[in-house]
Parts: sequence; structure tokens; C-alpha cells
Amino acid sequence: MRILLIAYEFPPIISGQSLRWFYLANEFAKQGIEVHVLCPNMPALPPFSEELHGDVIVHRTWAGPYVGVSQSIYLLMSRLKNQKDSPGKVVPVDPSHQTTTLLKIYRWGRQFLDRIIFPDLRSEWVFSASLRLIQLLGSKSYNAIVSSHEPGASLILGLLGKRISQLPLIADLADPVVAPHAPKWRYRFDLAFEAMVLKRADAAVVTTEAASELFMNRHGLQDIREKFSCVTQGFPSRGEKSTHIGHRCSELLKIVYTGNFYEDFRSPAQLAIALKSLEDLTIQVDFYGNHTAYQSLFEGIGHVIFHGAVDHHICLMAQQSCDVLLSLGNRQAFQVPGKIYEYLGAGVPILHIAMSETDEAGLLISNVGAGWAVCNESGHIAGAIRDLHAKWLENGLKGALARREDAIEEYSWNRRAAQYAKIIRRVADISGGIN
Repeated sequence: MRILLIAYEFPPIISGQSLRWFYLANEFAKQGIEVHVLCPNMPALPPFSEELHGDVIVHRTWAGPYVGVSQSIYLLMSRLKNQKDSPGKVVPVDPSHQTTTLLKIYRWGRQFLDRIIFPDLRSEWVFSASLRLIQLLGSKSYNAIVSSHEPGASLILGLLGKRISQLPLIADLADPVVAPHAPKWRYRFDLAFEAMVLKRADAAVVTTEAASELFMNRHGLQDIREKFSCVTQGFPSRGEKSTHIGHRCSELLKIVYTGNFYEDFRSPAQLAIALKSLEDLTIQVDFYGNHTAYQSLFEGIGHVIFHGAVDHHICLMAQQSCDVLLSLGNRQAFQVPGKIYEYLGAGVPILHIAMSETDEAGLLISNVGAGWAVCNESGHIAGAIRDLHAKWLENGLKGALARREDAIEEYSWNRRAAQYAKIIRRVADISGGIN
């Protein structure tokens, strides 16, 4: 079997969708599926730390005028300066995470264009990608097209590919097209586009059951329920789990958070207040991610360290080498942060801060015995950390949990890919053939 994956977000871009498709593509290849990936070229980004399987063939095209030219300029400037990273210095995984004047201008321009282009700036990739898409469909035989959202550009290309080839289209909708942060003028266009994708796609894959209900209720499409399948994010195989879990190996309780914050639906404000009240505890809280805009909330807290945005492999190692993993949920019930599943694979106790009463992530963590969930209120957060610190002092963290390893293993990328492959084969069989 051979599939064509259209994914703007693909390594070396680092995001939840990018990591999802890196791992799924590799696992598909191990299971005998040849995967062709159509994605933009991002030459200025550092190479991804993990290797792709030999049966994952990547086709990169120009990202478009704004991002493509910006990448070229950044790459040229880097070569001219001939800068070498200092030993031990944290290197951003994306040039836009730096704070030079030029990159501030770049970010401002991108934010402006995101608000005036439909669905967003990344639609500039569609022209170059459509030319390669036509070429690929004419030169190779595929069993199905998988289109990864976000961004909407991938869905536009998926619909184009389906129209040209008559191949079945699977829309991977980890995020709804109608986003809470989108400008108001775009709402009705996003709504219409989302409905069109759901009607024309042969199957839709979501990452939570709540998302499929959201889509059907929003568009009154109860008759397409059979199109939906849920394939959550997952975690990579990591071999032997850390042997120090639950045992004191230093004089500090090490707490690690990997991921980003978002003002609208994943704010760390209550967490910061809680940490300010814990100065008497022997703890260290490490944050990995792009947190520049939120560091002021944590000013004056001595036991907090911001490492910046780092390589994905470094994040995985940090997750395994701490005592407690800190998680912040999303306010919207139809999304579960992908890091939750990475945390499950790390084998380290998880403290999850739930942003709503319908938080699926907290329920999942509790059900599989991987940690504890607490509401997003500074007093509750501080109390939970004090309780964990007391358990740690007594070497009791490990004994406080009853992990259901069989249930957790279901969220490995190997199992997620096997489930996804069944969906692809079913859709391909129903459509009856190859282009």
C-alpha cells in the first residue's frame, strides 16, 4: 500500500501535528505502508534529531513568498555571521523564537498576514505544493490521500488531490478549522470550509471523541457519524524507563513542564501564583518551550528555570529524568495536549492542572493510574505540590501510583499507527482502487 500525506507541519518544524506525523509515518513504514509526504521546505530550521524510515519519502516545495524568502534570508545571514553555538547554550528549534529586531518584524508581519489571508498565511504554500501534487499523482499510484490539519492549506491541497485523482481523502482534524483565535471576519468562511471538508472527505480522523461530536453538532451532520474515527496522539518507545522514579536522587524535587502556554486556553497565571507560595520547599521547576511572553509571571521565584525551546529529543530526556511531570490542560474539551501522551510513556508521575470540569486529559491520567489531576486554582495547585513533595521526602512517589501499563501501552505510536492503518485500508477498500 502507498499513501500520499499532505502535511505542512512536518519536521524540521516542531509542533504537535509535526510530531504526530513523524511518528505515524515511521510506524506506517514499519507496518509495510509506503508513505510519500508533501511538505514545505524549511532550510533555516535545525535538522530534526530523529531519523525517518527508508519507506518514508519526503517531497519538499517552496513555502511561499513570505515564509520561503524569510527562510532564505535567515539562512544567508546565519552563514555570513558564521556563528557557532556556545557549549551548553540552548538553541531554539525555530529562528522565530529569537528576539532580534529583524525577527520581531518578521513575527509582526506574520501575525498581520495571518489575519487577512484565508485560512492563514500558510496558504501561500498552496501554489508550489499544488504543482508538485499534480506531478506526484501523475507519476505514482496511491491508495489514499491523508491531509493533516492544521493548517487549512493542507486541506485545500487534499481536496484538490481528491478531485484530480478520485482517490479517497482522509482528513486528519487534530484541530478544528474554526479556531477561537481566528479573526471574527473569517468565522463564517472557516465554518463553511470546515463543513465542506467534512462532507467531501471519505473519512475524518480526530484526536478526541468530543471533537467528532463538536463537528457533527456544529454543522448538523449527524448522518456522517460513520466517517469519524478517533486516533489520539501517542508516545514513542523509549526502551527502559528511568530507574530513579520515585526515589530521591538529589536534594531537590525536580518538576518538569514541556510545551507551550496560550493566554486564551492554557494560561500559567494560577501556576505562577502557586509557585510563589512554595519558596520554603526544596524543589526545582524546569520549563521547556517558547515561554518568553510569560516569564514575567514567574519573576522573583528562585526555583524556576526557563530553558527555552529545545530539540525534541532533549524534551524526551528531560521528561524521563525528573521526579514529577507538570501538565496544563486546555480550556476547550475537544482538545487534549499531545504532551500528555508523551508523559504517559515517560513513566514519571504526572501532576495535571485541569482548566475545565470536562477536562479529558485529567480523566485519562487518573484512569490509567499515571498521576493526579487538580483544578486550575493556585491554592489547589500549591497544596498538590506540597503533598507530592512530602511523598518524595519519604521516597513514596512510586508507591503512590498504580500504573495500568497495558492500558498505557495502547497509546504508544505503534498501536496508534496500527489503528490508523486499519482506517486507511478500510477507506481504500471501499473506494475500490488505485489512481
